[in-house]
Amino acid sequence: MGLEPDAIQQLDDLIGTRIQVMAGKILYDIGNPFDALFAIRLGSRKTTVLAENGVEQVAGYYILGDIMGMDGIGTARHTSRATALEYGEICVLPFDEIENLARDFAGLQHNLHRFCHKKSFANNVSCSH
Repeated sequence: MGLEPDAIQQLDDLIGTRIQVMAGKILYDIGNPFDALFAIRLGSRKTTVLAENGVEQVAGYYILGDIMGMDGIGTARHTSRATALEYGEICVLPFDEIENLARDFAGLQHNLHRFCHKKSFANNVSCSH
């Protein structure tokens, strides 16, 4: 299901915040409050989690076009650490604004739910906020 032109324009307006990041920079850390998703515009990122024995394990890799940060949706706190692997740029997508926009545009809401379901199924992550 495609998005209506108004929804596309409002989503483009929402992506006004772009951040340049250097290699090694932590975008968010375990326990940080969740308030946004992040779209990779340039470069690559990885997420890591702490195993029960305290060892850091890679949970995922993200490249151009990927959306990251969904680990915080269900608990309102991030459960992983996101680190830049190289210089790049991300787009900040404030989650409350995405939710508000999705209420107005059924196509966006449908796509968001599908995306959430695919990610939660693959990563055992809850998408209820």
